[in-house]
Amino acid sequence: MMASDTLLSALDVGNSRVLALMAEVNPQGELVVRGAGIAPLPEGMEAGQVVGFKSVVERIKEAVQEAETSAHEPMERAWVSVAGTYVMGRNTEPELPIAARRQPITSKDLQRLWEAVRWQNLPPGHVVLNVLPHDFTLDDQEHLVNPEGMVGSRLSMNALVLSSKEGPIRTLEKAVNDAGVAVEGFLFAPVASSLAVLTPEEKALGALVVDFGFGNTNYALWHRSHVVATGSLPFGAQKLNDDLVQLFGTTFSAAEEVKKHKVTLLLDTVDEEEVVLFPVLGGGTSKVSRKKVCEAAAARVAEIFQMVGLSYTKQLTRDVRLLSVVLCGGGSYVEGIETQATAVFGCPARLGEPLAWHDGTSCLSQPPFPLRSAACALGLLHFGSQTAQGKVGPLASVLKETKQGFWNRLLGLSKKR
Repeated sequence: MMASDTLLSALDVGNSRVLALMAEVNPQGELVVRGAGIAPLPEGMEAGQVVGFKSVVERIKEAVQEAETSAHEPMERAWVSVAGTYVMGRNTEPELPIAARRQPITSKDLQRLWEAVRWQNLPPGHVVLNVLPHDFTLDDQEHLVNPEGMVGSRLSMNALVLSSKEGPIRTLEKAVNDAGVAVEGFLFAPVASSLAVLTPEEKALGALVVDFGFGNTNYALWHRSHVVATGSLPFGAQKLNDDLVQLFGTTFSAAEEVKKHKVTLLLDTVDEEEVVLFPVLGGGTSKVSRKKVCEAAAARVAEIFQMVGLSYTKQLTRDVRLLSVVLCGGGSYVEGIETQATAVFGCPARLGEPLAWHDGTSCLSQPPFPLRSAACALGLLHFGSQTAQGKVGPLASVLKETKQGFWNRLLGLSKKR
């Protein structure tokens, strides 16, 4: 059983499922997952935004209770992922005058600088979600990692500030609270995924993480070990299903099965004579060339990747050379997707299996579970671990925490018994 003060928890509320993880950190600094729970979410979330509140609350409860059962510990607090086009990134470099004369930089000076970043002007109705620092400048000394203790009179920080519309964040936090869990903090989903799948070398040299989910495609671009661009597109692997339904007049469930078992983006491997049987609306089936099905999927995936490229390019303030692409999320299981990414982005691409973790439950190691779709939740745990060790700066707090939901959930469970 875990000690409560070492317990880390994560909630990834996606567009098709809720994933809850509970973990501890071993002496080697690796995550050991002790509890895992997953609940399907067929409705309630669209493009990363809560659209059916009660449904989302119930599915979060189911996932949390399953994780608690395997961990033998209650989940009172959790790091929560956020993904959606309502999140915006902006590079900023606020400056803080320290004193008329040069003097040592203190932790209080750094805290004041963080506050200056967090309370900068934002679009109406927005709040700061995350501050991702790049480096510091102290007078004429640039690219400093940590200026504390150094002597100077003017301090500035180069950072990527992620802000979000306040409404979606408040609604998501209330859903988590109503499910009995207090929010430890939020983290933009592609940043979390990056922490789970990238090696230190990839972060330093320049890598793009594309989290190809069901209803969203999220990305984070790394350069010199810092996130320099992020974004979210309001469509993902579900778009492939929509195309098959529209093109061939089939059902959504049939389209999902064909995508899983018949679609490949390696078009040269598909036999020209091979057919796919689609149930059609109104009854009966139709025979469709498998090559046509795969061509439609390949065209859609290429288009999504091209839009990712256009999106991050607009955010860059300097030339960034992209050396690799890493793919994760449930949509990354489409066969040949790494080959498609290589062709679109013009650099090597690989599948992003999560790193530096162990499955103490065997839940995430089972073949039916798409492990790459757990990258975001595992990244949240990594982030929580780094924050607990003081390796991550202060975070913006959106709402006041509440533990009332946890006790309400316990009372609800006792009544059921």
